[in-house]
Amino acid sequence: MATASAANLNDLKNLGADQAIDYAAQPFEEQVKDIDVVLDLVGGETQARSWQIVRPGGVLVSTLGVPQSGIPQGIQALPVFANLRANSQLQQIAQLIDDGRIKVSVEQIFELAEAAKAQEVSQHGHPRGKLVLQVVHSS
Repeated sequence: MATASAANLNDLKNLGADQAIDYAAQPFEEQVKDIDVVLDLVGGETQARSWQIVRPGGVLVSTLGVPQSGIPQGIQALPVFANLRANSQLQQIAQLIDDGRIKVSVEQIFELAEAAKAQEVSQHGHPRGKLVLQVVHSS
């Protein structure tokens, strides 16, 4: 299951979500219950509302950190940290993409000199796919 705005629901299904939920139409916590693992990429209020959909014995994993208190009993909270073996893992991910096993949606490609513009789009736009900075190496 995954959440997105109405305009992005088909993208979620194309990426493999069994259920795509429009977070603006109805609160996700009213639509799903007893989830084994919640991957929180938003934090704040969304993370706070996510606790109620995790089943006892389940886990909430967040890229934005987890609170030190207020975690419901029987639910585990785990932050995601960078891994020192990232190069090897990036090679494995690249191979999965090359093999077509992972689909990547690219919204827009920016030249490195346009990094500030890309940051602006990421902060104030609502891209459907990834924003990519293109780095050209001169030999």
